[in-house]
Amino acid sequence: MRRHPVHQIVAICGALLVISTGGRCQQKAKTDEMKSSTEVRKPAVAGAFYPDNPQALAQQADRFLANVPQQPVPGRLVALVAPHAGYVYSGQVAAYAYKQIQGKTFDTVILIGPSHRALFSGASLYDGGAYETPLGRVSVNVKMAREMMSLNKGLRHVPQAHMAEHSLEVQLPFLQRVLGDFRILPIVLGPRCSSEELEALAGTVAQVAQGDGEVLLVASTDMSHYPSYDAACRVDKGTLRAIESFSPQAVAQNEARWLKEDIPDLSCTLCGLDAVMVTMMAAKALGADEVEVLKYANSGDVPIGDRNRVVGYCAVAFYQRGGEISGKEMIVSEELNLQEQRELLKIARMAIEQKLEGKQHLPPESSYPKLNERRGSFVTLHKKGQLRGCIGRFQPDIPLCQTVAQMAQAAAFSDRRFPPVSSSELNEIEIEISVLSPLKEISSVDEIQLGTHGIWITRGGQSGCFLPQVATETGWSKQEFLEHCCQDKAFLPKDAYLQEGTTIYTFTAQVFHED
Repeated sequence: MRRHPVHQIVAICGALLVISTGGRCQQKAKTDEMKSSTEVRKPAVAGAFYPDNPQALAQQADRFLANVPQQPVPGRLVALVAPHAGYVYSGQVAAYAYKQIQGKTFDTVILIGPSHRALFSGASLYDGGAYETPLGRVSVNVKMAREMMSLNKGLRHVPQAHMAEHSLEVQLPFLQRVLGDFRILPIVLGPRCSSEELEALAGTVAQVAQGDGEVLLVASTDMSHYPSYDAACRVDKGTLRAIESFSPQAVAQNEARWLKEDIPDLSCTLCGLDAVMVTMMAAKALGADEVEVLKYANSGDVPIGDRNRVVGYCAVAFYQRGGEISGKEMIVSEELNLQEQRELLKIARMAIEQKLEGKQHLPPESSYPKLNERRGSFVTLHKKGQLRGCIGRFQPDIPLCQTVAQMAQAAAFSDRRFPPVSSSELNEIEIEISVLSPLKEISSVDEIQLGTHGIWITRGGQSGCFLPQVATETGWSKQEFLEHCCQDKAFLPKDAYLQEGTTIYTFTAQVFHED
């Protein structure tokens, strides 16, 4: 794992106290450690938030996961945000988060969630032996827990914080279905955490997560409580924009702003606001530089939901894009010929058609060898000459034919600038595909050739890109090309490309579209 600097936190451990007070204290400490390492936190909400029957629970989680397309984020996954309501309401949204790690390996999952029942200050870290669900026990990484407590004297175990709390428990069955052997580090945040405590906790989380093994962070939160359906959609859209900015301060300010709007029955924008902020800070320290909202819905979207009083849910991924991409080589042969282009366009259209029919389309290996090369691609949709959707990925981790199928579906149904494509308008949609070269980091904007190079600009966790054809279609100068990418796509100052700390990548693309 790539290492990144984090805040250095120094704390005095209790070893001197044990030595100075003699063997009885030392023996007591050993006895307490043995006792806590065998403690098991029993399920508190099985049969209420999710099925208490193991077979029914496994089937329900698997069914939710099967409904999610396999679209991994283009980089190294660092953290997830997942909801914690009853599965009948939020289970399908949670599946979008956990689909990202299906079949992957993580040694430890650090779970961070809010307390709903216990009143205490600071954070409670469970250092007992295991959490239990109907699917079995999940061991706690006791060694990591003790390390965290030695680094951060504000961390302690508050038993009542974990005893009946559901925010972490409901994450476990999904984790048990998608991961093999893993351990957890459960952290529950009290309702009175100071900003200093949150920053210190984030630093401690990042520090221990850089130890041995692969570590995933999971923030547990629901979104707006309890406005009307339309109000929730409006509030939650603003909150997701704040999360996408990758700024914990923006997320906190977003809540303060919405609560001043006097929206009827709105009590919060994120019940796990502190958990999300800690996770964002720690994820940044661990190298994450990109955010992707995977799914949004609310309780009014399910058949039994009351649209007059809803709770919002989201699935979000934080990942490191640049480090992963620059370290991989793509096997790239000559450009695609006309037959290969037509085959890719056919695959893209078929993927959209099958999605409209409720089917999941992921083509097998193509009979054209070049379509099986691992390459990045963008799919752009136009309707009557106007943009109708555009989504792509740089990561060269699956065959090109599958990348195109996934990006075609994403452009048609997941580009949040537009409503999903409907069956009635499909015949009016024209598909354009851009097959990408590997990214190349540049040291000077003089290396950019307008009309030949696309650009990807990243700074401080925010990024944006333009395909090569954008410069040709707009007639922009190189300066305008760069300024618009900074301002319109990365939401940075328009001159950010000139500032220290900004990284610019170039790439080329073979672009073709339907006749």
